Amino acid sequence: MVQIFLSITAVLLALGYAVCLLVRQRNLASVALAGALVVCSLVEIFDLMPLSHPEKLLGWKNIVLFFESLLPGFWLLYSLTFCREREPGKFPLLLGVLLTVSLCFPWITFNYSAGLLFYSPDFAEEKILFLSSLGYFYFVGMMVVLVLCMVFLERTL
Repeated sequence: MVQIFLSITAVLLALGYAVCLLVRQRNLASVALAGALVVCSLVEIFDLMPLSHPEKLLGWKNIVLFFESLLPGFWLLYSLTFCREREPGKFPLLLGVLLTVSLCFPWITFNYSAGLLFYSPDFAEEKILFLSSLGYFYFVGMMVVLVLCMVFLERTL
C-alpha cells in the first residue's frame, strides 16, 4: 500500500512540474524535460498495473516497454539542448549516431513482444521478472544511452 501511495505521489509531482515547465518556458529543453517527465510518469503508472492484475502481465509490460523505449530519446534531446548553443550546420557525428540509436528502442518494442525480452515463471506469487538474452542487450543499450545523457548533463553543468 505504501508503494502505491509513494508512486502516485511521485507521478503527481512529476506531472505538476512538467505542466509548470510548459507554462513558464517554451524552449526545446523545457519541452524535452516535460516530455521525459510525462513518459516517466506513464511508465510508473503502467508498471503498477501488473501488481494488481498479474494475469495480464504481458499486456501491461508491452505498454510499459513502449513508454520506456521513448525515454532515451527524450533524455538525450534534453541533455543536448539544456544550456547549450549550437550552430545549425554543426552537429557532431557521435551525437547523430546516439540520436539514431535512441530511435531504435521504439522500433524494437514494435517488432518484439515483451515475452521475448523477459519472462516470469510465476509472477502472481513471486513478482519477479527474468531477462532473456535479447532483453539483457536491450536494457544494457538503453542504460548506455541514459548514462551518456547524464555525462552530457554533467559536462554542461
